[in-house]
Amino acid sequence: MADEKTTDKETTPSPDDPEKENTSAPEEKKKRDPIKLWTGIVVAFCIVIFIGHILADKYTPYTSNGRVEAFVVPIVPQVSGALTRVNVTNNQFVSADQILAVIDSAKYELAVRRAQADLQQATQTSEADIAAVSTAQAGVAEAEANLHNAEVKGERIIKLSKKGAASMSRADDARSSIAANKAKLASARSELEKARFNLGSTGQDNARVRSALAALETAQL
Repeated sequence: MADEKTTDKETTPSPDDPEKENTSAPEEKKKRDPIKLWTGIVVAFCIVIFIGHILADKYTPYTSNGRVEAFVVPIVPQVSGALTRVNVTNNQFVSADQILAVIDSAKYELAVRRAQADLQQATQTSEADIAAVSTAQAGVAEAEANLHNAEVKGERIIKLSKKGAASMSRADDARSSIAANKAKLASARSELEKARFNLGSTGQDNARVRSALAALETAQL
């Protein structure tokens, strides 16, 4: 019995036994480790998210109130029309004298042919006006010759009539012929001035020819 009591005393530690304290401390530490572990994981995750947010905001910023500014260079062609081909793409670098687009040229080719025809017609009209001036000059020369002939014959008859060698009626006819030829000469000279006015300048200095040339140059742009 005494041995059993002694054994009981040896196996039952006292409240103040340090070994009991050493064994209970690791158990308490094991109970606290999961909390610290998850806390550290959550904190590390938050730090990673925060750093990722800062980097994303720096390199790929995003906002619903952002505005984008860009340089827009308008392209204004000299002529208008439908585009048949575009030789550039969006945001492509281009150089001077590079063909960016092609405009349908059918309408403008027709305008060039029409302008060429107008120029030819104006040239022909100018040549016809030159011919009209020549014809008017010939008419004036003929009228002057007829007037001179009528005056010579008329004066002779009038002189004979005064001497009694010719009748008065022949003298009156001579005077009428002279007056008629004078009127024809005046008309011929008027036609000559009209022809010269219609002609204007000759060659490329002609107004109609210059106008046709300007229309052709405009169509050939």
